[in-house]
Amino acid sequence: MNIVIDENSIEILKEIKNQNLESIEYAVSKIHKEDESYMTSFGIIRLNINGKHIDLYNETSNKDSDEEPAYFNLKETTEPFKTFSNGDIIKALEINDYIKSINIINDKITLPNNKIINIDNAIIINTNHNIYTISKDTWFMETMTIDINKSIDDIISTDEIKEQWDFDEVDKVYIDRNIIKI
Repeated sequence: MNIVIDENSIEILKEIKNQNLESIEYAVSKIHKEDESYMTSFGIIRLNINGKHIDLYNETSNKDSDEEPAYFNLKETTEPFKTFSNGDIIKALEINDYIKSINIINDKITLPNNKIINIDNAIIINTNHNIYTISKDTWFMETMTIDINKSIDDIISTDEIKEQWDFDEVDKVYIDRNIIKI
């Protein structure tokens, strides 16, 4: 099973390198509206780059399997930012910094039954002054979290990923983590 970013989205990531990342918009539930450190969004995050709007989706689909994993995909839009859940509060993380590089964290997971799953678990945007990581909370949910200047292993370790796949035989789940440079 391949839970990876499609080619159109990769092209969008290539196009935004060396551009000014003005802000990142995200939607939080009402219960977290006062918590400035809570940067988890359900299904959609917007990157505002040089006056353009790029929506990053993390939506479930059963296009490649009987499972319904969540896939990252990006789309340029001119539409107003819309949340997936009614009542969510839109917040903006002001950045105004140039994107130096973009990486995708891909984990190749081998399960005890020898099934292999390739999953893109995070997008890392390196600017001149900070590192912004947008990661999936789990492979089957649409939530994404924004972290600033944290190691990917502090955000989502390979041990945490193992536990998402097989609770009984977690010691027989193998993870090969790769950094894909865009």
